[in-house]
Amino acid sequence: DIHDRKLRENEYQKMSYIAEQTSSAVVITDKVGRISYVNDSFEKMTGFSESEAIGKIPGKFLQGVESNIDIIKYMSLSISNRNSFDANIINYNKSGNKYLVNIKAEPLYDSENNFIGFFSIQNDITTQHDQETQIHILNQKIKYQFQKLEEVNNSLEEFAYIASHDLKAPIRNISGLLEIIRRKGEDLEQAKREQYYDIIISSA
Repeated sequence: DIHDRKLRENEYQKMSYIAEQTSSAVVITDKVGRISYVNDSFEKMTGFSESEAIGKIPGKFLQGVESNIDIIKYMSLSISNRNSFDANIINYNKSGNKYLVNIKAEPLYDSENNFIGFFSIQNDITTQHDQETQIHILNQKIKYQFQKLEEVNNSLEEFAYIASHDLKAPIRNISGLLEIIRRKGEDLEQAKREQYYDIIISSA
């Protein structure tokens, strides 16, 4: 028994080190959802000290006007049903500045399988989200510009077709009349020759 207890204590110690040294915020709540533990990363992310957070329900002091109601309901329902959940939601730090946080939460059970609360890992994904938004905006701009380019190319193709069609008729006139003049030569009446030349000049 002593050996087993020592092993458990060592495991708990390791878990404690992980929780304290990870860059992710770690939050543990009791059965009714009140905070019983937060690590240093939580304090850095939210601005609230451990003593300020202990005993409080996270949503009561971290969420605000822009926090998505549907996400709040989803998390509340998951907690009520003791289900794990993964959600992104806008939270507010102690200074009132909003940030987008990803919350991965799991129910906690003791060695006798009794429900004792929730354990969550939280990460500020504001920068990542902003970058993804900027990429999406740029992709939309590129898509729009590509569509405009296609429209320009189609217009150019249409213009080239019309120009080609419009050029063929006068060129055929010039070619045909010059062939007549060349073939008839001196036998072609001067008046007719002059008429053909006028048509050629006009067509040109």
